[in-house]
Amino acid sequence: MYILKIKLLLPKMLIKNLQHREKFLVFIILVFSLIINQYYANRGVFPIESFAHFDIAFRIINGDIPFQDYWLVSGLFIDYLQAFFFKVFGQNFQVYIFHASIINCLLTIITFYILKNFNLNIYQCFLYSICFATLGYTTSGTLYVDHHSSLLCLLAVFCLIMAIKTERRKYLILLPIILGLAFLTKSAPSVYVFFSVSLILILYILIEKKFNWLLHLFLSSISFIFLTVLLFNIANIKLENFFNQYIFFSSSIGKDRIAELNFLSEGVIYDYKFIYISFLPLLILSLFDVIKSKKNILNKNFFYFLSLLLLTISLVIHQTNTRNQEFIFFLIPVMCGFSSIFILNNKIKYKKYFSVFLLMFCLFVTLKYHFRFNDERRFHEMSKINFDLSIDAKNIDKKLSGLKWITPIFPINPEKEIKFLKKIINILNNENKKTMVLSNYSFLSLVTNKNLHSPSRWFIPNGAAYPIENNKYYDEYKSFLIELISRKNISVIYIISPVKNDELYRYISKECFEEEKSIEDVKKLLIKDCSYLKTPI
Repeated sequence: MYILKIKLLLPKMLIKNLQHREKFLVFIILVFSLIINQYYANRGVFPIESFAHFDIAFRIINGDIPFQDYWLVSGLFIDYLQAFFFKVFGQNFQVYIFHASIINCLLTIITFYILKNFNLNIYQCFLYSICFATLGYTTSGTLYVDHHSSLLCLLAVFCLIMAIKTERRKYLILLPIILGLAFLTKSAPSVYVFFSVSLILILYILIEKKFNWLLHLFLSSISFIFLTVLLFNIANIKLENFFNQYIFFSSSIGKDRIAELNFLSEGVIYDYKFIYISFLPLLILSLFDVIKSKKNILNKNFFYFLSLLLLTISLVIHQTNTRNQEFIFFLIPVMCGFSSIFILNNKIKYKKYFSVFLLMFCLFVTLKYHFRFNDERRFHEMSKINFDLSIDAKNIDKKLSGLKWITPIFPINPEKEIKFLKKIINILNNENKKTMVLSNYSFLSLVTNKNLHSPSRWFIPNGAAYPIENNKYYDEYKSFLIELISRKNISVIYIISPVKNDELYRYISKECFEEEKSIEDVKKLLIKDCSYLKTPI
């Protein structure tokens, strides 16, 4: 009798024990993914990228309107979400990077549960998720549009895979919303992933005759568009400005880059070799599956494979087009995880050994890229910096406390840069006139508690942030800049090195300004009685 009771209780005890282990592992994942991003985001700074959404979020809280008060080509969703974080948790650098840490944490936990849903061993799920947290948002640490949009695209593909696996409508409802948010973060790679997901959905719906899926997708898409337009109306965002800046101008840049893309170039092949290797078992096993399957070639496994293949292609194209440091290595643990799932679900010899080898490969590559991109902060151009020289940024302002200040601009003398910045902050605090600042130190509005009316998130001469000569939207940006100066009654403009005077003079004649003496590497321009600046073009 007692033996029978023990036999009946044993499965329940094992299930409870497994659940406790799972909760413990998820807790470790949560803490690790938050801490690793928070730690490395404080390790040095590349001002033009590290503060991309810092001042903008502050300005939104204080009433500025995107596309009207600053030219915008990407990051709309991040700007408003960061404004929410500032409003709820306070306005400082630690809250700013906590936003990125939260995204890193959420995607890591979702990755764990996605792999677990495919019956991958819980400890493998755990290790792949730890690898994902290490290579996810952490390579930037601070908010960055490419990371944010790419991770949302990954989440959309997870939704697609789960919709095919479970056939639950909640995933179909979430899918257009996530893709929409990815697009409002950055148009690329979300557009590439949108077309990939659409192709897969059309194929699957036609083959499986799941025509009721179309209704859920349509209603979700329409609802998202309606709510977006409604929120634009509440925020006083003009749709015309949104289309001109965010879609038409952005696509004019992307077209030129795509035209120059060479898929057989050494960079495209060699730079992402570990991503391809992690995907290789998926490719081989899927091809074998197609060869063996005589009746049902396009089964669910094939659609999982196709979803991950097109996601990989989309992100590689986007990474190549951005011409930035690599950031898509978070694909490696995802692809290794799904490769392990495919290996374990196939009747092949030594599959456990292959699965263990794949896990060891993933751990090795993760460590390699961790030291290169996290420890050396290569994504933010700091691979040659001695971080022992860094200084706590509270010396600039207490709102930057915790940030270990050292930059590629002053790599061996951060104290000199801090003194320079404190002088600028003092000048701006004492400036009584309506001021515009052109600078890539995009934290000056928040630390001075003044709207400094910067017309762009970034100031770079290559035309990626706003139109320059020979771009068909050049005149539109010129009109935008003149109208902004006039509407805000700007009397003085500060241009802070390394931003050059050309970022102003290429649009407005220097005859309209009078240069007044300021500190070294800072130009102070007083606006003269120039009719050119009183009446918009």
